[in-house]
Amino acid sequence: ASGLCGKAYISLVFMGLHSVRAVEVLMEIFDQALTAGDWLRAVKVLDLYSHDMEELVAVRDAVLSCAAADGPEGWQHLFRVRGAMLRSRLALHFLDRWPLKACLNILSYCTCDPEVSEELRSDLQRKTRELQIYQKILSLQDTPVWHDWQDLKRACVDDPQAVLGVILEAKEYELCEEWGNLYLIPRDQLISLHQKHLLHLLEIGDMEKALLLLQ
Repeated sequence: ASGLCGKAYISLVFMGLHSVRAVEVLMEIFDQALTAGDWLRAVKVLDLYSHDMEELVAVRDAVLSCAAADGPEGWQHLFRVRGAMLRSRLALHFLDRWPLKACLNILSYCTCDPEVSEELRSDLQRKTRELQIYQKILSLQDTPVWHDWQDLKRACVDDPQAVLGVILEAKEYELCEEWGNLYLIPRDQLISLHQKHLLHLLEIGDMEKALLLLQ
């Protein structure tokens, strides 16, 4: 307790964490931490009790939710959230604030949790596939036009032809079709894309994929 709260509270060690005075002191520290937005300090106070009091786990998760929403490194705090459903919903809600690799890591972690509902797991998997498509497109750039996946996502809406051009230039036709499942491609362009993809598969001798494409 002294390491958590400073020398002024070293007496907590001698009072015992469950004494009336100790609880009063820790609640004061907890309130100060919340007011200051010092989420990790608030979590440390709760950690002293949450092992013994299950009802505090929800409070702890709520504080970690605040930490997750606060800044570009917030994703790190989601790994400590105990509620699988809450963790997953927070991840999906705040993804746009975080780097690509961090997003994929936390999505993978959430998806593997057996306590996540099937509906929510589907949402996590769908978002993972979307981010993996952005990851592939970003890797095609010789000179970075889009600096992160958020830039690319905006370009997919504002300037889809530029995104399509990068993919086609790399002859990544399969990726192009994956991207087309996220963003509507005009029918004539879609037909042309299928034709180019088919010719490419025939050129490289991938008859199995060519037959699948014809179906």
